[in-house]
Amino acid sequence: MGLARMEQETHISFGRDDGRAVVYTSDTTVITKLDRLAGIPGAEWRKEREVCQQGAGEPVAATYSCPVALISFRTRRLSRKCAGKNKEGFPAGTGGAAKTDSAARNRAAVCNYGG
Repeated sequence: MGLARMEQETHISFGRDDGRAVVYTSDTTVITKLDRLAGIPGAEWRKEREVCQQGAGEPVAATYSCPVALISFRTRRLSRKCAGKNKEGFPAGTGGAAKTDSAARNRAAVCNYGG
C-alpha cells in the first residue's frame, strides 16, 4: 500500500548555475510519466533513486534528474492536437510510439501527453 493521494507530492529543484534539475516525487502518476521518459533510449531524463516501502518492496517515491532546460513555466495550459498517424497506427503495446523511429516516438509522447 502506497501513500494516500493527499500525501503524494512532487518537488522540482535546481540552482541558478546548475546544469541538471532534480525531481523528487511520491505521486504515482508522475512516477509513471517520468519512468516512461527515463526509459526512452537517448532521453536526457535519468532515474537516480527509488524509495521502496519497507517490507513490501513497493516503490513509494523516486528521484529523477534532467537538464534544467527541460523544465519550463507556461502562462497558460496547452491543448495538443495530433495528426492521424502520430496518434494512431502504431503497433499495440508501444504506447502509441514506433520503437525504431525516435522522432515518431517523441511526437507520439507529445500526442499522448494531453497537457
